[in-house]
Amino acid sequence: WTLDLSGCNWQMEGIRPGQGEIEGFHRHSGSVAGSAFNWNGASVPGDVYTDLWRAGEIDDPHYGRNGMKAKWAMEREWWYRTAFKVPAAQQGRRFRIVFDGVDYSCDVWLNGHYLGQHEGMGSAFEFEVSSWLDVGDKAGQNGLVVRLNPPPRMYREVAGRKFAWHGDYWRTLTPMGIWQPVRLVATGPMHIADPL
Repeated sequence: WTLDLSGCNWQMEGIRPGQGEIEGFHRHSGSVAGSAFNWNGASVPGDVYTDLWRAGEIDDPHYGRNGMKAKWAMEREWWYRTAFKVPAAQQGRRFRIVFDGVDYSCDVWLNGHYLGQHEGMGSAFEFEVSSWLDVGDKAGQNGLVVRLNPPPRMYREVAGRKFAWHGDYWRTLTPMGIWQPVRLVATGPMHIADPL
């Protein structure tokens, strides 16, 4: 059983590096954003700049020198969050959250529990989440939170880590975002990750 967590049901907020945990952004348990923070809507797969453009926070990064005016976004950590329910029919299964690609470095929480960190744009990763997932029709929503760490400002710092010609915004803005799908996968007690 697979639940696709991609789509437009995400929210995002930027804040000074280190401040998000102090404010408790990681303790999201599935409720919508409170009035204390003005979280923007976001799409996954996607990227920070496109989400900011959709929200009216920056001008079209493709036009003129607007990319230069959006460089402030690289100074912040960006928090993405979503909520989802798991039906009672999945009770007793083993669960993992699978990320097909996050650019470039991130930390992940589920229902306030720290799952781990990942670095690398082109590599998929996953976390075993059975112990922290609320399952069942009477259970509340689950809150998934991803913190994107600020990217290197200069491409010379990115060299060797990822491809320098990312396409969408050329070299003005270092790319960052959850750029591939995210899903919750339920299996029996064992699964084969890679038969090769």
